[in-house]
Amino acid sequence: MTDILKYDGKRCVVTGAASGMGAACAQTLTDLGAEVFALDVQDIKASVHRTIKVDLMSEASIDNALGEIEGEIDCLFNCAGLPGAPRFSALDTCLVNIVGLRHVTESLLPRIKDGGAIASITSVAGMGYPKNQEKVHEFLDTADFASAK
Repeated sequence: MTDILKYDGKRCVVTGAASGMGAACAQTLTDLGAEVFALDVQDIKASVHRTIKVDLMSEASIDNALGEIEGEIDCLFNCAGLPGAPRFSALDTCLVNIVGLRHVTESLLPRIKDGGAIASITSVAGMGYPKNQEKVHEFLDTADFASAK
């Protein structure tokens, strides 16, 4: 694989690294030589630099997980997400997909090096965004994790 974006030696955080697109992202970055900090509530199988358990429905869990990553980072890849009903409640889905990932992003933003990047991806579940745009903006207008919850 050719590393046209030069991830070799970069410090990257990947949420949702246990399965799907997050697992593929974490493994690809590792294969390209990045130092990957893989976060998920599930067990992570990718051969990354460090795996860290995190429950994105919990502000304390997020803070504890991010506290295990020292120093600056180059990239944040937000790949975590719940598919919603019937397996997950609307509250749980919004806490993970919007509130938890916003908290991760806002917490890590000051630690991202100049020239760094943030990428947020979604599955086909994200296609429901336009019809739920008003509700999403209600979450985004909240001041913090607790008020969003």
